[in-house]
Amino acid sequence: MGVLWRFSLMLFGYAAVMWGLSTWIPSYLSTERGLSLTSAGVLVAVPSLASAVGTLPGGRLSDRFEGHHRKVIVPAMSVAAPALCLMALSPGLAGSVAFGTIAIFAASPCYMPIFAVPLRSLAPELVGVGSAVVVLGGQVAGMVVPPVLGVIADTVSGRPPPRPGRARIDPGGHRKSGRDGRRDRDAPADGRRP
Repeated sequence: MGVLWRFSLMLFGYAAVMWGLSTWIPSYLSTERGLSLTSAGVLVAVPSLASAVGTLPGGRLSDRFEGHHRKVIVPAMSVAAPALCLMALSPGLAGSVAFGTIAIFAASPCYMPIFAVPLRSLAPELVGVGSAVVVLGGQVAGMVVPPVLGVIADTVSGRPPPRPGRARIDPGGHRKSGRDGRRDRDAPADGRRP
């Protein structure tokens, strides 16, 4: 496998963590922790801020280590992986958010070395295509990870996934079921329509 494709694969791994958390956390906080989507969105801003802050030292370390990307990526992901596990297993909301924030902050320094190393070594006329190959890994993660996490979440939760065409969101943000458009809370407990 070519060097650029390996960096594309690394960006896939990094983006899988980022896409996974940004798409999964709001629905998890809403369905499992009982928060409104607005509150969940506010809480997701905390790890996002940690991501922005964590990217800066990643760039600095990438320059300092001059192409030795493993010196940044291996330690960072060694902290992020257990933090992700602890986030998922945390019994409380505060623990979930704290471990998610730690995971995101720890993974964020990986972003810059994934780009800097291949771009530093490419001839100027190849930087555009080299960037495209690396970015492709992140884009593929953005397409693959959210539906995969949805299947995993539906499997683990024990609830059947919604059937296509059966659930809708009204303009007020409320989930509606069935063809008659009643809100879920108005629907009979057995799911049948009158």
